[in-house]
Amino acid sequence: MEGSATGKRPQLIYSRLELCYNLLFYSIIKYHHKTEEYNLEKEKKTEIVNKFELHKGDTGSTEVQVALLTERINQLTSHMAANRHDYHTQRGLLKLVGQRRRLLAYLRREDVDRYRNLIARLGLRK
Repeated sequence: MEGSATGKRPQLIYSRLELCYNLLFYSIIKYHHKTEEYNLEKEKKTEIVNKFELHKGDTGSTEVQVALLTERINQLTSHMAANRHDYHTQRGLLKLVGQRRRLLAYLRREDVDRYRNLIARLGLRK
Protein backbone atom coordinates (compact mmCIF):
# COMPACT_ATOMS: atom_id res chain seq x y z
CA MET A 1 0.00 0.00 0.00
CA GLU A 2 2.79 2.35 0.85
CA GLY A 3 4.59 1.57 -2.38
CA SER A 4 1.54 2.37 -4.50
CA ALA A 5 1.06 5.73 -2.80
CA THR A 6 4.70 6.67 -3.32
CA GLY A 7 4.52 5.38 -6.88
CA LYS A 8 1.81 7.92 -7.77
CA ARG A 9 3.26 10.77 -5.81
CA PRO A 10 6.38 11.48 -7.91
CA GLN A 11 4.23 11.65 -11.03
CA LEU A 12 1.92 14.17 -9.34
CA ILE A 13 4.86 16.27 -8.16
CA TYR A 14 6.40 16.13 -11.61
CA SER A 15 3.24 17.43 -13.25
CA ARG A 16 2.97 20.24 -10.69
CA LEU A 17 6.60 21.19 -11.26
CA GLU A 18 6.06 21.13 -14.98
CA LEU A 19 3.00 23.33 -14.61
CA CYS A 20 4.88 25.79 -12.40
CA TYR A 21 7.76 25.88 -14.87
CA ASN A 22 5.45 26.62 -17.79
CA LEU A 23 3.62 29.34 -15.88
CA LEU A 24 6.89 30.93 -14.80
CA PHE A 25 8.38 30.72 -18.29
CA TYR A 26 5.41 32.34 -20.01
CA SER A 27 5.01 35.02 -17.35
CA ILE A 28 8.69 35.95 -17.75
CA ILE A 29 8.27 36.23 -21.51
CA LYS A 30 5.14 38.35 -21.05
CA TYR A 31 6.86 40.59 -18.48
CA HIS A 32 9.97 40.97 -20.63
CA HIS A 33 7.84 41.99 -23.60
CA LYS A 34 6.01 44.63 -21.55
CA THR A 35 9.18 46.10 -20.09
CA GLU A 36 10.63 46.47 -23.58
CA GLU A 37 7.41 48.10 -24.66
CA TYR A 38 7.37 50.70 -21.87
CA ASN A 39 11.06 51.47 -21.46
CA LEU A 40 12.60 54.11 -23.63
CA GLU A 41 14.22 52.63 -26.67
CA LYS A 42 17.85 53.48 -27.16
CA GLU A 43 17.21 55.44 -30.37
CA LYS A 44 14.47 57.53 -28.77
CA LYS A 45 16.66 58.25 -25.75
CA THR A 46 19.59 59.26 -27.97
CA GLU A 47 17.31 61.54 -29.96
CA ILE A 48 16.10 63.29 -26.79
CA VAL A 49 19.65 63.66 -25.44
CA ASN A 50 20.83 65.17 -28.74
CA LYS A 51 17.91 67.58 -28.80
CA PHE A 52 18.40 68.91 -25.25
CA GLU A 53 22.17 68.63 -24.69
CA LEU A 54 24.03 71.81 -23.79
CA HIS A 55 27.28 70.62 -25.38
CA LYS A 56 28.47 67.53 -27.26
CA GLY A 57 28.34 64.43 -25.07
CA ASP A 58 26.14 66.06 -22.42
CA THR A 59 23.88 63.44 -20.86
CA GLY A 60 23.54 64.66 -17.29
CA SER A 61 22.48 68.28 -17.50
CA THR A 62 19.20 69.24 -15.91
CA GLU A 63 17.60 69.86 -19.30
CA VAL A 64 18.43 66.37 -20.55
CA GLN A 65 17.27 64.73 -17.32
CA VAL A 66 13.96 66.62 -17.34
CA ALA A 67 13.38 65.81 -21.02
CA LEU A 68 13.98 62.08 -20.43
CA LEU A 69 11.74 62.08 -17.38
CA THR A 70 9.02 63.86 -19.35
CA GLU A 71 9.10 61.23 -22.09
CA ARG A 72 8.92 58.41 -19.55
CA ILE A 73 6.09 60.17 -17.68
CA ASN A 74 4.13 60.51 -20.92
CA GLN A 75 4.56 56.78 -21.64
CA LEU A 76 3.44 55.79 -18.15
CA THR A 77 0.49 58.18 -18.28
CA SER A 78 -0.83 56.46 -21.39
CA HIS A 79 -0.27 53.08 -19.72
CA MET A 80 -2.22 54.24 -16.66
CA ALA A 81 -5.12 55.35 -18.85
CA ALA A 82 -5.47 51.77 -20.06
CA ASN A 83 -4.63 50.11 -16.72
CA ARG A 84 -6.29 52.13 -14.00
CA HIS A 85 -5.64 49.60 -11.22
CA ASP A 86 -1.91 49.19 -11.83
CA TYR A 87 -0.83 50.67 -8.52
CA HIS A 88 2.83 49.71 -8.85
CA THR A 89 3.10 51.75 -12.03
CA GLN A 90 1.13 54.55 -10.40
CA ARG A 91 3.67 54.74 -7.60
CA GLY A 92 6.56 54.76 -10.06
CA LEU A 93 4.85 57.50 -12.06
CA LEU A 94 4.42 59.64 -8.96
CA LYS A 95 8.09 59.18 -8.07
CA LEU A 96 9.11 60.29 -11.59
CA VAL A 97 6.85 63.34 -11.43
CA GLY A 98 8.36 64.29 -8.06
CA GLN A 99 11.89 63.91 -9.41
CA ARG A 100 11.07 66.08 -12.42
CA ARG A 101 9.46 68.68 -10.16
CA ARG A 102 12.59 68.84 -7.99
CA LEU A 103 14.86 69.21 -11.02
CA LEU A 104 12.68 71.99 -12.42
CA ALA A 105 12.68 73.78 -9.05
CA TYR A 106 16.49 73.57 -9.02
CA LEU A 107 16.73 74.96 -12.54
CA ARG A 108 14.31 77.79 -11.73
CA ARG A 109 16.42 78.70 -8.68
CA GLU A 110 19.72 78.62 -10.57
CA ASP A 111 18.88 80.03 -14.01
CA VAL A 112 15.40 81.36 -14.80
CA ASP A 113 16.11 81.81 -18.53
CA ARG A 114 17.12 78.16 -18.98
CA TYR A 115 14.05 77.14 -16.98
CA ARG A 116 11.67 79.16 -19.15
CA ASN A 117 13.34 77.89 -22.34
CA LEU A 118 13.01 74.27 -21.20
CA ILE A 119 9.39 74.67 -20.17
CA ALA A 120 8.56 76.17 -23.55
CA ARG A 121 10.40 73.43 -25.47
CA LEU A 122 8.71 70.64 -23.53
CA GLY A 123 5.29 72.31 -23.40
CA LEU A 124 4.88 71.62 -19.69
CA ARG A 125 3.19 74.80 -18.50
CA LYS A 126 0.12 76.31 -20.03
